[in-house]
Amino acid sequence: MVWQPHVHRPGLLAFAVGYLSVCLIAAGIGYGNGTALGLCLATTVLGPALGPLLIARRRSTCLRSLPRP
Repeated sequence: MVWQPHVHRPGLLAFAVGYLSVCLIAAGIGYGNGTALGLCLATTVLGPALGPLLIARRRSTCLRSLPRP
């Protein structure tokens, strides 16, 4: 499989946002601020879940654009 940055970049960004939100939770961002903690928890769950969906969408678009033999 060949690395295709235009296909995998949205998934990588979604995973990175999820990872950074885990780091913020571990650093104590939600201490005394329930809204920030809720946003970080939602991002932690939705980031990695949304990544493969975005990759699949871009991949199918890329495969449809290839010339047919």
